[in-house]
Amino acid sequence: MILGYIIAGVSAGFVAFFVALARGYSFLSAVGIYMLIGSSAVLGAALLFFATDSVMRRFGLGRNAKQAQSEAIEITGTEPMIGRGANDAIRILAVDDDPFILDIVPAIAGNAGFADVTVASSAEEALDLIAASPTPFDCLLLDIRMPGMDGIDLCARVRTNSVYSDAPIIMLTGMRDIESLGRAYKAGATDFVTKPFEIAAFEDRLKSAHKHCTLRRNDQLAAQAHGISRQDSQGKAGLYDTLVHGALPNLIDYQSLQNYLRQMPISATAQARVTAFKIDQLDLIYQKSTSAQFMSLLSEAAESIAEVFASNGFMMAYSGNGTFVTVTSQTRDIASLDFEQATGRMLNHKLSKLGADLGIAFHVSVGGSVHPQARATDRAEMAIKQALGNVEARFASKYADQTPPALRLLG
Repeated sequence: MILGYIIAGVSAGFVAFFVALARGYSFLSAVGIYMLIGSSAVLGAALLFFATDSVMRRFGLGRNAKQAQSEAIEITGTEPMIGRGANDAIRILAVDDDPFILDIVPAIAGNAGFADVTVASSAEEALDLIAASPTPFDCLLLDIRMPGMDGIDLCARVRTNSVYSDAPIIMLTGMRDIESLGRAYKAGATDFVTKPFEIAAFEDRLKSAHKHCTLRRNDQLAAQAHGISRQDSQGKAGLYDTLVHGALPNLIDYQSLQNYLRQMPISATAQARVTAFKIDQLDLIYQKSTSAQFMSLLSEAAESIAEVFASNGFMMAYSGNGTFVTVTSQTRDIASLDFEQATGRMLNHKLSKLGADLGIAFHVSVGGSVHPQARATDRAEMAIKQALGNVEARFASKYADQTPPALRLLG
């Protein structure tokens, strides 16, 4: 198809070139006419194809999946990969109101080795497919802008289903504004793919989702084999267990926070600050508390941090071991000591009974804020790593004159 456009453009350009020479134009003028007519012909052929394709769809004569796959092969220049093994395969549900997208997504996914793709043209149809499917889908691709329920609302609905609490959900969108990114990630999105698709980037997102699904599946199989869950021998949640997404409005998955920062528009990155908060003496608290008390502490700590920030651009994730990473819109560096005191006061107020029961006063360490490098490709990883390093340095400095509590890796 693309080759056809090029041939049409070159042919039209040559005709215009020789006609121009015959009419007495200079050679350079004829070359200019060739380039103008040739490029216009390529564009015109493409527009004619899509216009014809749109009309054909109205009468049910659109391209079939085989034709769409041929176009994907033409774009990528490679044949589809051989299907993965049964134990390694993932089921994908793609939801979009554009028939062209529903044709091309399975083709691109198949080319990357993911042949099991089910499509739906609306959020309502997707919910019906999810409810009717005896086997859960492993990964969801959701368009944001759809008539009726949009992709963000659909994402939030899917996340209420415990089966899909940590399934990869990739948003398909032409929007890159910070508000849309924030809404989608707060609803439970894992990642973004921007339209029009960059084939390599799209395939990378699918491979990342496949890796996530494989790790999750292996964890489940290992747990079943040993008859245990992600808890210690006393049935207690571990220090590194992830807080449930949706427990708080601004709390998202740790990997999602990295993706959010990575895809943030440069204009928004200019005001972004990454800061880490750490609950002090967490190992001691963990040993003295029950599982319910420990998870209550983490939830209240997250809520206290959110209340102290009180910012519309605020986003937060739990990175484990009592540490939270936040991204917020700030025009200046955060005064760490002020945030430590405010968060500690609020946490002790909220958990006064727990503190009395455990005989512990809760303290929080806050590291210096980090301004991401807007144009660095690894800005998310760099900023978060530095923020985590800052909070560990702050924690160490507070206990420099005394023996800090030893932290063991539990969970």
